[in-house]
Amino acid sequence: VYTEWYWKCDLHNIFHFLSLRMDPHAQMEIQVFARAMYELIRPIVPVSCEAFEDYRLEGMHLTRLEVEAMRSGTPLATDNKREIAEWEAKRVRLGLG
Repeated sequence: VYTEWYWKCDLHNIFHFLSLRMDPHAQMEIQVFARAMYELIRPIVPVSCEAFEDYRLEGMHLTRLEVEAMRSGTPLATDNKREIAEWEAKRVRLGLG
């Protein structure tokens, strides 16, 4: 059984949808769907897809506390275990940890 689907959407919202659905935390089936969808739009808007990869998929958001910790070279100024774990993961990704 196949489903036929029509969708009217701007590129900004398509990329938002894809960033959520391609995330490793998303359900595996929706990740597969999102990657297939991305491969369909890549030949149509290659420059936008390159920017999406550079700034959204491979980019990183830093909080004020994280920026201050980077600037000062001191540990993150928080006792929140989740924030500390996220900071350590970002440090590893940046090659600092």
